Amino acid sequence: MLMTDKKEKIRRLFNETFADKARVAWFFSRVYRDDRAMLLEQDGAVLSSLMMRPYRFLFHDSELGLAFIHGVATARAARGHGYMSQLMTQALHEAADSGMAFAAVIPSARSLYFFYDRFGFANAVYYDLQRYTSVHAFPVSRRYEPCPVDYDGFARLERRMACTVLHSEEDYTYIIERFELDHGTAAAVRDVENGGIAAMAFAVPRSGETHVVALYAVDRDAADNVLSLVHSNRPMAVHAFPETGREVIVEEDTATVEAQNLPGAPIVEEPKPQQMICPEGREQLRPRAMLRIIDAMTVLTALAQAHPELEQVIRLHDSIIPANNGVFILRHGKCTRTDFTMRHLTLDVDIAVLTSLLFSSQRVGEVFSLPTVRPVLPLMLD
Repeated sequence: MLMTDKKEKIRRLFNETFADKARVAWFFSRVYRDDRAMLLEQDGAVLSSLMMRPYRFLFHDSELGLAFIHGVATARAARGHGYMSQLMTQALHEAADSGMAFAAVIPSARSLYFFYDRFGFANAVYYDLQRYTSVHAFPVSRRYEPCPVDYDGFARLERRMACTVLHSEEDYTYIIERFELDHGTAAAVRDVENGGIAAMAFAVPRSGETHVVALYAVDRDAADNVLSLVHSNRPMAVHAFPETGREVIVEEDTATVEAQNLPGAPIVEEPKPQQMICPEGREQLRPRAMLRIIDAMTVLTALAQAHPELEQVIRLHDSIIPANNGVFILRHGKCTRTDFTMRHLTLDVDIAVLTSLLFSSQRVGEVFSLPTVRPVLPLMLD
């Protein structure tokens, strides 16, 4: 692969910023594209760069565009001068121009949550930590048996999620390659009766443990079956994603199933996609990722179409994307925008608050008469 001038500049910045040189080398040999990279320079010196990768995002039965911002880096000598703030603002405008409905980031440090908050991002993706002892036994049903993993089975399980990023076959290939670098594994079980993949678990060794960072399943029975393959009666901690799934951690060298290399996402139980794994109110939620509404009209139209009974009059404020400013009226399955209305406002909020409300718990949604859903962002290239 030829190294463009832009690519070489960003590669050097990545090598200065990120410690995992093997992953940086893989990224620039396989994933990097000039049209998905943004670079800020001054007098020939590289100041900041970021990557923006497009995904499809399942939101209330609609597939909307999501811009995933990652690889955020600023040269050491240029830090503290607002260069990344300038580039981030440019990235949000570019996401809007390219038709994205949402943007997402996974902060690499706690302090960065405050940085992204300045640009209208809201804490939206959470997990809850649960632990199991070495004597915990997952029940194993004869309905399921181990099987190889594949993209088609993965894609079918992924679409069972209520609100999630959707990965293409190309994304899946990159995920496998990336976790090969980390000596990761994937395990799956199939339904003996119909032959379809019923659950998949994705694991990677980390700090002396094996982290099952993704778990997809058609129901609890299938989930327990695939977990039993990687658990092997060793100590285990579970990162539960409220309402949608969980991430599992087991002791290293416990995954004995022949499988491809990969990581992950969450569970959905039939027949209620929003049924919770852990009772709401009992979790101790920890932030995982942040989301931002980029195109309020598209987002609220999808919400109105999925819930024609919904009636809302929302005045929205956005200091970065002017098109999001105004009054949005949701009624009879449609959304209209106006600069002024005599109607009673049901909400008068900024873009971050609206994002937070739409992705909050069901109880919060009931308070504001909004249909809410907990999102997940598994298998991202962060």
